[in-house]
Amino acid sequence: MNNWFEVKVVYQGICPNTGNEKKIKESYLAFAVNFSDSETMVSKELEQIAKQGFKVDAIKRSNISDVLADGQSTGFWFRVKLKHMAIDDNSGKAKVANTYMLVEADSAKDVSKCVEQDTKDWLVDVEIVAITETSFVAILVQETFKSGDNV
Repeated sequence: MNNWFEVKVVYQGICPNTGNEKKIKESYLAFAVNFSDSETMVSKELEQIAKQGFKVDAIKRSNISDVLADGQSTGFWFRVKLKHMAIDDNSGKAKVANTYMLVEADSAKDVSKCVEQDTKDWLVDVEIVAITETSFVAILVQETFKSGDNV
């Protein structure tokens, strides 16, 4: 089963404003089988960028369950926390559940529209609790899933 992993890297790069060398920290989101695969995916992405090498600073499993991207936005990624009612499998009682999505959009207003459009066919009422801009540089998906599979 595949999961979303947040991978943080550090490398030496050239500051575009000053031309001086500086430490650059970046975050990537990878859809992979395990931690090793997510690290490999980010390593392949950084081979051309970080000529002097890089260090994977941290990898953690993400709570993001879905990624929405239209491919037309400027590349801002927003984390969206949704609240909805769910039935507890053990007790059968209704409880509040949270779902997290990642949405590519130009603004928080566009995020709201995109999420509302995506969740309109859900069988439960959904409330947007929070929209937060992330620092993800790129969203990476293993090659085996890029051929039209739904991630």
